[in-house]
Amino acid sequence: MHLPHTQIQEPPVIPQAGEVLIVDADASIRGLLATLVRRLPRNPVLAGDGNRAMELLSSSREFDVIILELMLTGLSGLDLLSYLGRAKPELLERVVVVTTTSKTHWCDSQEITRVAAVLRKPFAIDELQSVLRRCCEQQSGDQCR
Repeated sequence: MHLPHTQIQEPPVIPQAGEVLIVDADASIRGLLATLVRRLPRNPVLAGDGNRAMELLSSSREFDVIILELMLTGLSGLDLLSYLGRAKPELLERVVVVTTTSKTHWCDSQEITRVAAVLRKPFAIDELQSVLRRCCEQQSGDQCR
């Protein structure tokens, strides 16, 4: 999937809504995912590389869901999953992996067996929305749109 490179501005904050961390190297994909997240309604928090994602994950912020690409600059998505498995294992069941990598790249990861879903790019938007709704509802108990 090739999308033109565009500058994506931080989305407006939705008062009283939870946060969803979106980790993807492609700014266009982050923008598309942010639009989907706002429809839940949740506040998207964007990270374009593994190092920024680690800063956010190791902070005191609480995320309802984490959307994670495995192929990143800096720390990889597998590195981030490994960190979550050690430091915040309860978050693994709220991780949605979206990736272009083959299963052989990540099939040995113990943490990947505990994530909510692994969606191969290109994925159906409806499938992603369904997984995100399920994760948000499990986290907060409220109905997502």
